Amino acid sequence: MPLLFYFIRVSATLRRSERDLVKKYVAKLPMDELIALAAKRSGLEPELIGSRSRQKKYSQARSLFAWLAVEEEGYPAAVVARFLGMSRVGVKKALERWSQSRHSIS
Repeated sequence: MPLLFYFIRVSATLRRSERDLVKKYVAKLPMDELIALAAKRSGLEPELIGSRSRQKKYSQARSLFAWLAVEEEGYPAAVVARFLGMSRVGVKKALERWSQSRHSIS
């Protein structure tokens, strides 16, 4: 039984490493395309997602964009933060908000 446990852990680690490697080296969608995608899904204009508005619809759209850029495409949070004109911590909080909203929907 312990051998199976280690095999499962090694397999999971290898899958995670492969996913991280793909994120790092596979061509990424440009940020402009990602923000357009987030805007389309949110029903907003792309320029409004980058605004500093704290209204819920803009905040959710920024969270979606941050999730697409960081989690799906593998951009560093610092790059996303510079693109949006916000702090890296702000991007991390947006990611947390998006993750929580996705879990509350499920």
